[in-house]
Amino acid sequence: MPRHTKKPSAARSRRSLKRVNSAMIGSHVVRPAPKAAPKDSHQPALKPTTFQRTKKAVIAQVDPESSSRESDSAFARRLNRPHYTKTLQRKARVKASFIVAAVLIAITVVAVTVGIFVYLGSVGERMALKDPATRGALTKAEADKPFYTLLMAEFSEPGKEYTGPSVLILLRLDQASQKATLVSIPPNLQVLLSDGEYHRLADAQLIGGDRALVKAVSEFCGVPIAHLIKTDKEGFVAAIDFLGGISLEVSEEVDDPRAGPLYIPAGWQDLDGEGTLVLCRASNYLEGEVQRAQNQRKVVTALADKLLEKNALGLVFAFDGLAGHFETDLGLGDFITLVDGFRGLGPADIDSIHIPGYAAVSTLSDIRYFYVDDADWQLMRTAMVAGEKPSEAIPKPEPVDHGSFEIIVRNGSGVAGGAKQIADILTADGYVVKEIGNADLFVYEETLVVYDDDAYAPAAQTVVDSLGLGRAIPSNTFYSFDSHVLVVVGKDWKPLN
Repeated sequence: MPRHTKKPSAARSRRSLKRVNSAMIGSHVVRPAPKAAPKDSHQPALKPTTFQRTKKAVIAQVDPESSSRESDSAFARRLNRPHYTKTLQRKARVKASFIVAAVLIAITVVAVTVGIFVYLGSVGERMALKDPATRGALTKAEADKPFYTLLMAEFSEPGKEYTGPSVLILLRLDQASQKATLVSIPPNLQVLLSDGEYHRLADAQLIGGDRALVKAVSEFCGVPIAHLIKTDKEGFVAAIDFLGGISLEVSEEVDDPRAGPLYIPAGWQDLDGEGTLVLCRASNYLEGEVQRAQNQRKVVTALADKLLEKNALGLVFAFDGLAGHFETDLGLGDFITLVDGFRGLGPADIDSIHIPGYAAVSTLSDIRYFYVDDADWQLMRTAMVAGEKPSEAIPKPEPVDHGSFEIIVRNGSGVAGGAKQIADILTADGYVVKEIGNADLFVYEETLVVYDDDAYAPAAQTVVDSLGLGRAIPSNTFYSFDSHVLVVVGKDWKPLN
């Protein structure tokens, strides 16, 4: 007991003891157990207890001690103060506000998440392939492995018969090694289709739809195709315009009325949708179809560069605007991953090639086919699959001295002055032109460079390379000429102005 506390009086002690007794504060005393209950009784044996009162004592306070160590009266006074109640109410309101804010934030996060999924789903639906059967021809890409994507564009004219896709490009993307390969596949490539007949490759779509076309390209190239991206003329133009146009280098001026009314000079150009369409369709070049295919591959690279200017969020909004202008099996996330695969790639990391071969009109069907050079293509295809540059797979021929053989030039196109113009070009390039004149018939659709002896096959190919058109072929006794090489000018030659 603290020293400053006075000794309680006898009466106060009795009152305290009485309160203790009434509160039953005491101890338990064990009494002897009663006789055992009968065996058939279900009542358990209990050890009765009784309450023994404590000895008289003095208890100053029986209330539990408060955390603030205040007395009852002090604590009561504090509770009765007005500002104390207001403080408690204010704390309660703040706590409630925090709870409401947390609930609202949670609801907002859930709503935004659901909205994003709905938004992304709507974008994916608008660019999904309309023909679900085409997915059956696609092979799922292996994780972290190179995969192939077929790019297809249909540039048919309204009111004209549809003859199949105008652009076919196979894209091989290896994100692990940061390499890409673009392979132009001529739509008029002669292939054997499912009906057992030879057709243009584009005819596979006319016969069996996109599924048959994907399968035909896969079989020709000998690789599995994982994805398909296709568009038409209207979608192509709209997509280019939505992105604000593209910039690329035009290696040869474009002046082809059949492709469109626009003239595009050589050099770096900023093109809108219509200008890009003309560039992709024009073939009025020295190397016709080969140059057109090269321009198409340049457009694909320029489009990738345009998309790579955007970050991930920018790509999402870009594809929102582009969706509906093309079709693909890719989901939005997969498409963004595909575009991101070009990030960090420089010009040296992207190989761009055309299927080796030549174009000619079939004498049996009057159809213009592209005939593949099987030996060179196998070398290029093997290099592509191995992750090497197919453009470097074909051995470079030994240089041929232009003045080491003689040439005769014959005009087989019917265009006046054709033989003279070809002869002047060859003479200026150091070749020896022995004679010029007209062919027996003006029926040659393409320029032919004929050699009678296999030893002059490299010389004939050198002439083809110098002219930028034509095809080197052996005579096989079908042509008679008194020189090492014969040049027959065909209708593919465009007279110089």
